[in-house]
Amino acid sequence: MPILILWGEYDFAVSKSQRNEIIMEINASNLTNIIFPESGHYMMFHQPDLFATSILDFINNL
Repeated sequence: MPILILWGEYDFAVSKSQRNEIIMEINASNLTNIIFPESGHYMMFHQPDLFATSILDFINNL
């Protein structure tokens, strides 16, 4: 099953170690992990264009 993980570099609600742990536990071969370099937890507000493009690209590549 394809999985998309979106994470803001400055996310203080979900730490980088939690994100890494989730990725390790999922152990999926079809995982897309996108880090938003200028965002916190609400990347859809901090970087809306990158957020929209990331979701559309993920869906279009299914």
